Amino acid sequence: MRISGAGNSNKGFTLLELVMVMLIIGLVMGVVIPRVGSGLLGDDLRSAVRMAMAEVDRARSEALTSGRTWCVVFDLDGNGLGSGACSAAAGEDPGMDIDLREPGGSVRMVEVSSPGGEPVREGRVTLFFFPNGLGSPATVTFRKGEEPGRVLTIRAFNPALTVAGEEVS
Repeated sequence: MRISGAGNSNKGFTLLELVMVMLIIGLVMGVVIPRVGSGLLGDDLRSAVRMAMAEVDRARSEALTSGRTWCVVFDLDGNGLGSGACSAAAGEDPGMDIDLREPGGSVRMVEVSSPGGEPVREGRVTLFFFPNGLGSPATVTFRKGEEPGRVLTIRAFNPALTVAGEEVS
């Protein structure tokens, strides 16, 4: 019978130790990855709402400083939005010449509503911002897959925008 002494240099890990470490890593990844993934999905939705907020802010500011009417266009069919100076002949879409951008990811604009009007779920909706500081009030609903949507509220005379009831700056 051989007795190992102090000079024994068996270094390394047993198979059981390696399996246990792999099991722990697998469990941690199983918990962390779904949470991180769902957070990233929410980032697309937040980014889309912030993009719309930027277009509304731009239109309101440009209308005030330039003395011209500005439009924000929401194209629900093409899933695009943009802002620009309104220029159209009578009977034409005033936002026809405005370049539109997609909100990104798989985020969709699903509805634009104005006070007292029917919700619009298809086609183009144009909101107007005037040199006197007034604008078209509306709510715009954004959705990504089966996630709860975000609603952007645009007020007629107040430049503060809200998303789902929370003040956003």
